[in-house]
Amino acid sequence: MKNRVLVSSLVFILVLTTVLFASWLALEDRVISYFVQVEIDPTEFEINLEQAIETAEFDFSIIDELGLAGVMPYINEEVAPIGEIIVPSVDIHLPIFHGITEAHISLGAATLTPHQQMGQGNYSLASHYLPWDGMLFGSLYQVQIGDLIVLRDDTHLYLYEAISNEIVSAYLVEILDEVAGETLITLITCTPDGQERVAVQGEFKEQILISYLTPDEVVLNTQLITLLETHAVTFPWFKVIGATTGSLMIAALVTWLANKKN
Repeated sequence: MKNRVLVSSLVFILVLTTVLFASWLALEDRVISYFVQVEIDPTEFEINLEQAIETAEFDFSIIDELGLAGVMPYINEEVAPIGEIIVPSVDIHLPIFHGITEAHISLGAATLTPHQQMGQGNYSLASHYLPWDGMLFGSLYQVQIGDLIVLRDDTHLYLYEAISNEIVSAYLVEILDEVAGETLITLITCTPDGQERVAVQGEFKEQILISYLTPDEVVLNTQLITLLETHAVTFPWFKVIGATTGSLMIAALVTWLANKKN
């Protein structure tokens, strides 16, 4: 009798662990994205930039692969955004930070050169690759030629149009250089194996003063108005509770069937 109880308990634990693990794999992107959210207040962008200029570092070599465990140390990290980047077609919506640190490229997109300005020169940003669409630059490889890329500071939107999406060498730093007569944006992340880089470039098209986007212009600028809305990720309580309850029920059913068979 004791052996039967022990076997039943082991079967229950094994099945429960397996189903919970499978449920976590399905939910982890939403859970992680909730915990690594950065509070964005456009009124602080300018002062954040002024303060960051004094201490920012630009060591491009730290950009490497980032696994799930690599994100966790930066949960609730205090960081100071200087703007936002939005690529609507691939669900990228991230804070921009001045300078490259592990926290910056784990929580958003980091500027790669000291004096770059939105809407000027070659505005370059990097973020970590994660294997989930919509998290950091995980979906950057999906950007298509012609897609809209938007930067935002405290006063303006800067609209770019994607003109290239290539896999380049990790050592091709020339892609960050300014190009005479062109105003560009360059977005960089690692490939899944970490050996090369995904590099998307866009061509500057238009600068829009945010205060000009009044309610009367909603019909003409629906997409732009949407970009200005607060970007929030809610914790998937319903899915987590549902997955846990389902896991318990499946484990109980399998254990009952195993006992019945014996």
